[in-house]
Amino acid sequence: MHTLWSYLVVIALTGLVTFPALRGQARERAIDRQLRAAATRPTTARPEPVPNHTEVTNTPAGPARTPYTTAA
Repeated sequence: MHTLWSYLVVIALTGLVTFPALRGQARERAIDRQLRAAATRPTTARPEPVPNHTEVTNTPAGPARTPYTTAA
């Protein structure tokens, strides 16, 4: 009976050690499939960007400032 428990403990520990590695491998394969599918998918034509119609001027925004004067 002790031999049976020993075998079960060894199998359980082996499963605990290998499960994360197998899960990671499955995830990597899923990511690889997604990348392959994205690489074979045709690219869609993107629309031309809308031009920005703001003009660049040298005038400051807001009201004009009065120069600082000293009283004489």
